[in-house]
Amino acid sequence: MVVTTVCSATGSCCWRTTMVSCGAPSGCALNALAAFREKRNALMGERRDALKHMACASQPGTEVSTPSDGANAAERDLGFSPCKRTVVHGAYPGSHTQFMTGHTLNGAPMMADVQRDKVVYFVRHGQSEDNVAPVFQSPDSPLSAVGRAQAARIAERVAKLSFQALLASPYRRAQETAAVIGNLTGKVPEFVELFTERVKPTSINGKPFTDVAAVQVWRAWTQSLSTPGMRVEDGENYDDLLTRADAALALLQDRAESSIVVVTHGYFLRTIVARVILGNALSGEAFQHFHRVAAIENTGLTVLRYQGGFEESLCWRLWIYNDHAHLAD
Repeated sequence: MVVTTVCSATGSCCWRTTMVSCGAPSGCALNALAAFREKRNALMGERRDALKHMACASQPGTEVSTPSDGANAAERDLGFSPCKRTVVHGAYPGSHTQFMTGHTLNGAPMMADVQRDKVVYFVRHGQSEDNVAPVFQSPDSPLSAVGRAQAARIAERVAKLSFQALLASPYRRAQETAAVIGNLTGKVPEFVELFTERVKPTSINGKPFTDVAAVQVWRAWTQSLSTPGMRVEDGENYDDLLTRADAALALLQDRAESSIVVVTHGYFLRTIVARVILGNALSGEAFQHFHRVAAIENTGLTVLRYQGGFEESLCWRLWIYNDHAHLAD
């Protein structure tokens, strides 16, 4: 982790976390994650005490859904026999928890509290031309030369991961980053509106920082991002962002893939992380502070895992934040 002091043009300064990484270009944090999953799967193979568990058909649950053929195939590959899942709705809108009930592993019943997990690798897009220009960035800003080089580096790193789907924001800078990853991994990007950057008032898109009227709109709009109920022109506000973050997490949770790569944007990714960490305790003041101090580098890698534990419900957990070791010289 690297913590730096950052000062604005007005002279105000704050501490900012700029990196959470093991520091090795080889991505040792991801290797550790893979090792953890391997160990977990090995331990699951030891849970065979049939006397302590009921058969699949006898498991309780008032709201039950049946996994798709794809989910069944994935479970068979891991040695599971297909079964039903009880769905328990979570604490915030759009969320729910899935428990495996009465599965068997290699013919022996498993504990009913063994839970299905997934991993999502979030990638911020590469540097765009508007990232370094003195303008309010527009959705159609392309990658800069530096951004294209960053995209190539993160693509090489992502190519070493095992994942089933590549999602991306439809904004141009994210599309171009996802295209580089897709070309190297063979995955076709799926563009999802939920993962766009915070939506600015259209009146300021592309305007220079020297435009007085645009700056006034910007200041009012940034206040609306941490003030419930406040709205400026057609820009997103605090309530919109939290609703969209919840919807994005629910979408990822509900997808059949167990491993997903998402190319998105800095502010919206921080919004997702803040929501995961603070949940319903997130307030406008805490939201503003989090965005101020939690920086994300272009092509920085953030990992969320959806998992549970002993007497713990499934939930999203922050695993890695802003790992950009691949940019080390």
